[in-house]
Amino acid sequence: MIEYIKGIIFVILYFTFLYIFGCSLLKDKYIENAPLRFLVGYITYALLLALGGIPMQFFGVPWKMFAIYLVVVIIAVSLFSMYRIYKEKIKLFTTSITEFIMQYWFMFFLGIVLVGISSICLDWYWLNNGLDDGYYLTRIASLPYDGNLLSISASTGLKMNNAFTNSYNFNIFDLEASVYVYGLKIIPTLFSRCFLAYINYFLFQCVIYVLFSKIVKKLDFNINKFYYQFIGIVIIIFSFSYTWMLNNNIHHLTDSWQNTTAMYYGSSIVRNMGIPLLLIPLIGNDKIRVKDICIYGIISLVLLSKSTITLPFSIITFISYLLVFCLKKKEVIPFFFISVIILSISIILGGNVHIDSAFKNVLFNNFKSYLIIFIILVLILMTFMK
Repeated sequence: MIEYIKGIIFVILYFTFLYIFGCSLLKDKYIENAPLRFLVGYITYALLLALGGIPMQFFGVPWKMFAIYLVVVIIAVSLFSMYRIYKEKIKLFTTSITEFIMQYWFMFFLGIVLVGISSICLDWYWLNNGLDDGYYLTRIASLPYDGNLLSISASTGLKMNNAFTNSYNFNIFDLEASVYVYGLKIIPTLFSRCFLAYINYFLFQCVIYVLFSKIVKKLDFNINKFYYQFIGIVIIIFSFSYTWMLNNNIHHLTDSWQNTTAMYYGSSIVRNMGIPLLLIPLIGNDKIRVKDICIYGIISLVLLSKSTITLPFSIITFISYLLVFCLKKKEVIPFFFISVIILSISIILGGNVHIDSAFKNVLFNNFKSYLIIFIILVLILMTFMK
């Protein structure tokens, strides 16, 4: 029981810390958009950890160095937030705390529901999520005792080559989690699969909320902001058993078991909310500004610190945005130029017959799904609505 109490207290303090940090950064500009404040706090905090954590992993410093760095960041951010809020007289809530909770209660509740759904999908838990859990859970549990970062293989317990070419050097989500687990003295599996998954589910809802609010504002829809909190319910569609969804032809998504039983992965953040998060600074803009590109770069770096699969995600998303932007602005020459470059690169790189066949199979299976077809049509309609 004490493990659950510690986990709940951690989640409350973590959310409060990031929200207050986001408030101090945005001041009163977005006071009516609490998810945006939380999101800004999360991204900035993750950026600070990435700027220190990634180089530390590359150079293989002792784990205690990162733990100290994380504590220093938390203290510095807390002092900065308190000073900024006091000096600028920043308001944390538009109304009372009770009304604030009523405005966003469903987002907290939905996170509990999603973790509950995850807890009954025992088939993938028995498989240890295709043995991926064997790597990440072992790292989270053992990093404080392994000495230098990435010096020991989580799979074998043997020393490994901490080369600069090791892509895992960029991923610090498990390194960050290891500090929390060590400090709380909590069971690593419970912390990861329950509380860390809950945090990521809530983060996912915040991303959807902020993106939805931007779309509503751009399209000039008259929707009561109280109902924005319910938009995250779409996550449930992708959070039931991967095998059941596949067998009943509801949708066919590659590795969608991560949505259910592995939401604590850094790669789950990238897979599930990477593209929507990257689109937030770009969507609805009449022109491409340097500021927006910088924010896009910061978000890409933060996502990279969660998983290196961010690299193709961020490149493809930005190119796709440029194509749509040129199309809407009727910029024919840039659109044609970008298209030719993409086609040329595709021809030069070529493809893999087996991978092509696998993804064609996924694509054709989804064309049989009314759910996927409906989502595609809605996205196309919203893209070209004025």
